[in-house]
Amino acid sequence: MTTPRAGSPKPNDSTPLLSLNCEDLRLGMYIHLHCSWFRHPFSRQQFLLTSESQIATIRGLGLSSILVDPAQSTPDSLRHISQTSPASCDRSASDAADRSIRSPGQPRAHTPATAANIRPAGQSPAGYQDALKEAAQAYEQAAQHFTQSVSDLHAGSEEGVATAKAVTIKLAHLLLDDALAGTIVSLLDSWNVEERDVLHALNVSVLAMMIGQQFDLSLEDIKILGIGALLHDIGIHGLRHDLRVRHEELAPEKLGSYREHPALGVTILSALPSFPHEALRIVESHHERIDGSGYPDRLKEEYLSLFTKIVMVADEYDILINNESRRHRMIPAEALSHLYRTSRTTLPPEVIDALVQTLTVYPPGTIVQLVNGAFALVLNINRQARMKPLVLLYTSPTPATRPIIIDLMKDRRRAIARRPPLNELPAGVRDYLDMHRWTAYFLGNGVDQGVLPDAV
Repeated sequence: MTTPRAGSPKPNDSTPLLSLNCEDLRLGMYIHLHCSWFRHPFSRQQFLLTSESQIATIRGLGLSSILVDPAQSTPDSLRHISQTSPASCDRSASDAADRSIRSPGQPRAHTPATAANIRPAGQSPAGYQDALKEAAQAYEQAAQHFTQSVSDLHAGSEEGVATAKAVTIKLAHLLLDDALAGTIVSLLDSWNVEERDVLHALNVSVLAMMIGQQFDLSLEDIKILGIGALLHDIGIHGLRHDLRVRHEELAPEKLGSYREHPALGVTILSALPSFPHEALRIVESHHERIDGSGYPDRLKEEYLSLFTKIVMVADEYDILINNESRRHRMIPAEALSHLYRTSRTTLPPEVIDALVQTLTVYPPGTIVQLVNGAFALVLNINRQARMKPLVLLYTSPTPATRPIIIDLMKDRRRAIARRPPLNELPAGVRDYLDMHRWTAYFLGNGVDQGVLPDAV
């Protein structure tokens, strides 16, 4: 006989749910939040009200009504409710509706971002710096919260999922802002997030959600994709420390233990009934490959969801640009080229194409040559005109030299001609046009101290 999970609805319970106004909520009621899982801060859709702060939060959601389960509520909590005024709700219909809310397999209408929630792309030195600072601060805060989430999840606390959900929502809404989305990519190998596993989780989540935008996913689906990507390696944190390295660096005798981390992640997250099923599939299958060469189940492409395939590509790209070995680490443009040339039989080509479309062929950090022969560093992604980003010109460095930034949207005399091979760059160009150097510069001083001129 199966024992019902504590705090979840009893099987075969035919007691109808009550539909109440938020003002009628009381401590001791067992509620069903009949809305998107990402609309509220709780880890579950269904739970017992145990604090006034929970009630205050629910009232602030703006819901027209709340479903209450009389069978699991305390009798005292229902004494003030009229037996004739509240409408009843069939439990099976409610459960079906709840499943449809959380199931990302069904098509949804795409809700494009509107002008009200998008700022201009920050195509000026000051605008770029402001956006970079805001994105960096958000990334740093997200790193702290994610670390707490991992600790809570491994301790068996549902607060870990609530925190991870809050991080995902914050990152997803950053990507609705063109200025922030255009600069956040330059933080993917960020020096201000020291823990490699934390940076990897944030990067894969951001990249996956940006790729998801290329597939016109709804904002709800993008958030489900984002939390699955954020927690895709949650099982690694349960391994011994000597196993918590990228799989290609492990000795063969340790590889089997490392490959248990997807199953460990599923074990942790499946204990939470409200955790989105599609996100759980990402955790389970992100190391599969479309030709069946992956693990743990050697699944081929037809058995993999779009969400899983997106995270597979985002995961691999971030490993390339943030490889533990500096010798194997690639700059963003090299990593895109590598994926495009060598991985199209193991990773889904349409997702690789979407990643290239997302980051452009000249992602931030790429050294380019302009049509006039000058060398420059790409600073951002201009999502309004992807081939016309802000670039920082190479100039002969002297103590009096001030960096020159060009807005290719405005300067019609200049355009990107090509990405020169690094071994063709003149001496000193690569050191001067180093993305880490200029990211630190903009976050540390730059425009607000009058060091930079206006965009040329």
